[in-house]
Amino acid sequence: MRVSAWSEKLLAADIPPHIVKHLSVMTELNKQGRYERMTDDLFKLTGQTPTSMYNFVKLHAAEFTRDETAD
Repeated sequence: MRVSAWSEKLLAADIPPHIVKHLSVMTELNKQGRYERMTDDLFKLTGQTPTSMYNFVKLHAAEFTRDETAD
């Protein structure tokens, strides 16, 4: 789905325009890879390797998918 179509759906769902704009900009920046930065801070603090946003969403895809039967 294009960001513009997604934004229109959010606006139709009465999401305030400033929030839709913010989410749209963040989506575009994410698509450009602008949020794919990691430091070693988490590893230094916890000893665990951080998960990228892409891998997190991939691992939790079901949680980001709307259940059409729930409505």
